[in-house]
Amino acid sequence: MLLEKSAYISARLPIAFSFPGHGLVRIPKLTGFAEGMAHSFSESILPYNFVIGFAYILPFGGLFQVFFRLQA
Repeated sequence: MLLEKSAYISARLPIAFSFPGHGLVRIPKLTGFAEGMAHSFSESILPYNFVIGFAYILPFGGLFQVFFRLQA
């Protein structure tokens, strides 16, 4: 049982650090990131306003995840 828990933790830990790390890197250049993401999706069926709104919110998702995980 201890080996299973260790394997589970060692598999999830890099992902847990990756989410907020990627968000923190994008926050200082948030406008450029959002515009670049909207440009990448310009050929898709998704509307521009939806993509740009999601792109502005996305970097904060990892930070909120860490905050709410620490509260549990």
